[in-house]
Amino acid sequence: NPPVYHLAPIERHDVLQNAERYLVNVVGVEEARERLARLNQMNDPIGLASKPLFLEMLKEVLSSQDLPKDLDVIELYERYIERALSRKAELLDDPEFRSDPQSTRENLRKILGEVAEELQRSGQGYVSLSKYQAKDAKPFAHLLWRLSQGTDMERDARSRVDTRSLLVRVAGEAAKNWLVDFCHRSM
Repeated sequence: NPPVYHLAPIERHDVLQNAERYLVNVVGVEEARERLARLNQMNDPIGLASKPLFLEMLKEVLSSQDLPKDLDVIELYERYIERALSRKAELLDDPEFRSDPQSTRENLRKILGEVAEELQRSGQGYVSLSKYQAKDAKPFAHLLWRLSQGTDMERDARSRVDTRSLLVRVAGEAAKNWLVDFCHRSM
Protein backbone atom coordinates (compact mmCIF):
# COMPACT_ATOMS: atom_id res chain seq x y z
CA ASN A 1 0.00 0.00 0.00
CA PRO A 2 2.31 2.77 -1.18
CA PRO A 3 1.23 6.35 -0.45
CA VAL A 4 -0.44 8.09 -3.40
CA TYR A 5 -0.17 11.84 -3.73
CA HIS A 6 -2.35 14.08 -5.89
CA LEU A 7 -1.24 17.59 -6.75
CA ALA A 8 -3.93 20.13 -5.97
CA PRO A 9 -4.88 22.43 -8.83
CA ILE A 10 -3.20 25.81 -8.81
CA GLU A 11 -5.62 28.69 -8.26
CA ARG A 12 -6.26 31.01 -11.22
CA HIS A 13 -4.78 34.01 -9.42
CA ASP A 14 -1.62 32.03 -8.62
CA VAL A 15 -1.32 30.83 -12.23
CA LEU A 16 -1.41 34.41 -13.49
CA GLN A 17 0.95 35.67 -10.80
CA ASN A 18 3.45 32.88 -11.46
CA ALA A 19 3.30 33.39 -15.23
CA GLU A 20 3.71 37.14 -14.86
CA ARG A 21 6.79 36.83 -12.59
CA TYR A 22 8.36 34.40 -15.04
CA LEU A 23 7.57 36.46 -18.14
CA VAL A 24 8.77 39.74 -16.62
CA ASN A 25 12.22 38.17 -16.22
CA VAL A 26 12.21 36.84 -19.79
CA VAL A 27 10.52 39.50 -21.93
CA GLY A 28 10.20 42.55 -19.66
CA VAL A 29 7.30 44.14 -17.79
CA GLU A 30 5.37 45.70 -20.67
CA GLU A 31 5.59 42.71 -23.01
CA ALA A 32 4.70 40.34 -20.15
CA ARG A 33 1.55 42.33 -19.42
CA GLU A 34 0.59 42.39 -23.11
CA ARG A 35 0.98 38.63 -23.43
CA LEU A 36 -0.97 37.96 -20.25
CA ALA A 37 -3.74 40.32 -21.36
CA ARG A 38 -4.07 38.30 -24.60
CA LEU A 39 -4.05 35.10 -22.54
CA ASN A 40 -6.84 36.43 -20.31
CA GLN A 41 -9.05 36.91 -23.38
CA MET A 42 -8.79 33.22 -24.26
CA ASN A 43 -11.23 30.65 -22.98
CA ASP A 44 -9.29 27.79 -21.39
CA PRO A 45 -5.49 28.12 -21.14
CA ILE A 46 -5.46 29.53 -17.62
CA GLY A 47 -7.70 26.71 -16.42
CA LEU A 48 -5.42 24.21 -18.11
CA ALA A 49 -2.44 25.82 -16.39
CA SER A 50 -3.94 24.95 -13.02
CA LYS A 51 -2.02 21.70 -13.51
CA PRO A 52 1.70 22.24 -12.76
CA LEU A 53 3.04 20.58 -15.92
CA PHE A 54 0.75 22.69 -18.11
CA LEU A 55 1.70 25.85 -16.24
CA GLU A 56 5.35 25.22 -17.07
CA MET A 57 4.53 24.57 -20.72
CA LEU A 58 2.31 27.66 -20.89
CA LYS A 59 5.13 29.82 -19.54
CA GLU A 60 7.53 28.27 -22.01
CA VAL A 61 5.22 28.99 -24.96
CA LEU A 62 4.43 32.53 -23.78
CA SER A 63 8.13 33.33 -23.44
CA SER A 64 8.88 32.44 -27.08
CA GLN A 65 10.69 35.20 -28.90
CA ASP A 66 8.68 34.55 -32.07
CA LEU A 67 5.24 34.75 -30.41
CA PRO A 68 2.84 36.51 -32.81
CA LYS A 69 1.12 39.72 -31.71
CA ASP A 70 -2.25 38.27 -32.74
CA LEU A 71 -1.81 35.16 -30.59
CA ASP A 72 -5.01 33.16 -30.34
CA VAL A 73 -5.92 29.97 -28.50
CA ILE A 74 -5.35 27.78 -31.57
CA GLU A 75 -1.80 29.09 -32.08
CA LEU A 76 -1.13 28.73 -28.35
CA TYR A 77 -2.23 25.07 -28.35
CA GLU A 78 -0.43 24.29 -31.60
CA ARG A 79 2.80 25.54 -30.07
CA TYR A 80 2.11 23.70 -26.84
CA ILE A 81 1.41 20.43 -28.65
CA GLU A 82 4.50 20.75 -30.82
CA ARG A 83 6.69 21.42 -27.79
CA ALA A 84 5.16 18.54 -25.85
CA LEU A 85 5.73 16.10 -28.70
CA SER A 86 9.22 17.45 -29.42
CA ARG A 87 10.15 16.94 -25.78
CA LYS A 88 9.17 13.28 -26.14
CA ALA A 89 10.69 12.79 -29.59
CA GLU A 90 13.29 10.25 -28.52
CA LEU A 91 10.60 8.30 -26.66
CA LEU A 92 8.46 8.13 -29.79
CA ASP A 93 11.14 6.77 -32.11
CA ASP A 94 11.06 3.19 -33.29
CA PRO A 95 13.32 0.86 -31.29
CA GLU A 96 16.03 0.80 -33.97
CA PHE A 97 15.82 4.52 -34.84
CA ARG A 98 14.97 4.00 -38.50
CA SER A 99 12.25 6.63 -38.68
CA ASP A 100 12.60 10.39 -39.03
CA PRO A 101 11.60 12.09 -35.73
CA GLN A 102 9.75 14.93 -37.49
CA SER A 103 7.74 12.44 -39.55
CA THR A 104 6.99 10.43 -36.42
CA ARG A 105 5.57 13.55 -34.71
CA GLU A 106 3.50 14.39 -37.79
CA ASN A 107 2.21 10.82 -37.96
CA LEU A 108 1.38 10.88 -34.25
CA ARG A 109 -0.59 14.09 -34.72
CA LYS A 110 -2.64 12.36 -37.44
CA ILE A 111 -3.36 9.46 -35.10
CA LEU A 112 -4.32 11.85 -32.29
CA GLY A 113 -6.60 13.70 -34.70
CA GLU A 114 -8.41 10.49 -35.51
CA VAL A 115 -8.67 9.62 -31.81
CA ALA A 116 -10.17 13.07 -31.15
CA GLU A 117 -12.70 12.54 -33.95
CA GLU A 118 -13.62 9.14 -32.51
CA LEU A 119 -14.13 10.65 -29.05
CA GLN A 120 -16.48 13.24 -30.52
CA ARG A 121 -18.31 10.72 -32.68
CA SER A 122 -18.79 8.13 -29.92
CA GLY A 123 -19.68 10.54 -27.13
CA GLN A 124 -17.73 8.35 -24.72
CA GLY A 125 -14.98 9.54 -22.40
CA TYR A 126 -12.39 7.20 -23.89
CA VAL A 127 -11.18 5.34 -26.96
CA SER A 128 -9.95 1.76 -26.89
CA LEU A 129 -6.52 1.65 -28.50
CA SER A 130 -6.70 -2.15 -28.62
CA LYS A 131 -9.78 -1.85 -30.86
CA TYR A 132 -8.79 1.37 -32.60
CA GLN A 133 -8.90 1.11 -36.36
CA ALA A 134 -7.25 3.91 -38.32
CA LYS A 135 -9.10 5.33 -41.31
CA ASP A 136 -6.68 3.60 -43.66
CA ALA A 137 -6.77 0.34 -41.63
CA LYS A 138 -3.03 0.15 -41.04
CA PRO A 139 -1.36 -1.03 -37.82
CA PHE A 140 0.15 1.46 -35.36
CA ALA A 141 3.73 0.66 -36.34
CA HIS A 142 2.95 1.60 -39.93
CA LEU A 143 0.93 4.67 -38.93
CA LEU A 144 3.59 5.97 -36.56
CA TRP A 145 6.86 4.94 -38.21
CA ARG A 146 5.89 3.64 -41.68
CA LEU A 147 7.29 0.28 -40.54
CA SER A 148 5.62 -3.07 -40.11
CA GLN A 149 7.46 -6.01 -38.63
CA GLY A 150 5.41 -8.29 -36.42
CA THR A 151 3.35 -8.10 -33.28
CA ASP A 152 6.15 -6.93 -30.96
CA MET A 153 6.71 -3.80 -33.03
CA GLU A 154 2.95 -3.23 -33.25
CA ARG A 155 2.58 -3.53 -29.47
CA ASP A 156 5.54 -1.19 -28.96
CA ALA A 157 4.09 1.41 -31.34
CA ARG A 158 0.66 1.29 -29.67
CA SER A 159 2.32 1.65 -26.26
CA ARG A 160 4.26 4.70 -27.46
CA VAL A 161 1.08 6.31 -28.82
CA ASP A 162 -0.59 5.68 -25.48
CA THR A 163 2.05 6.65 -22.94
CA ARG A 164 4.26 9.09 -24.83
CA SER A 165 1.78 11.40 -26.45
CA LEU A 166 -1.02 13.61 -25.16
CA LEU A 167 -3.12 10.60 -24.11
CA VAL A 168 -3.59 9.08 -20.66
CA ARG A 169 -5.04 5.78 -19.54
CA VAL A 170 -8.60 5.92 -18.28
CA ALA A 171 -8.40 5.06 -14.59
CA GLY A 172 -10.18 1.99 -13.31
CA GLU A 173 -10.76 0.46 -16.71
CA ALA A 174 -9.44 -2.93 -17.79
CA ALA A 175 -5.86 -2.70 -19.06
CA LYS A 176 -6.50 -5.23 -21.83
CA ASN A 177 -8.89 -2.80 -23.52
CA TRP A 178 -6.23 -0.08 -23.51
CA LEU A 179 -8.72 2.73 -22.85
CA VAL A 180 -7.35 6.26 -23.28
CA ASP A 181 -8.46 9.87 -23.30
CA PHE A 182 -6.60 13.11 -23.90
CA CYS A 183 -4.63 14.39 -20.91
CA HIS A 184 -6.91 17.44 -21.05
CA ARG A 185 -10.06 17.87 -23.16
CA SER A 186 -8.89 21.20 -24.56
CA MET A 187 -6.18 19.29 -26.42
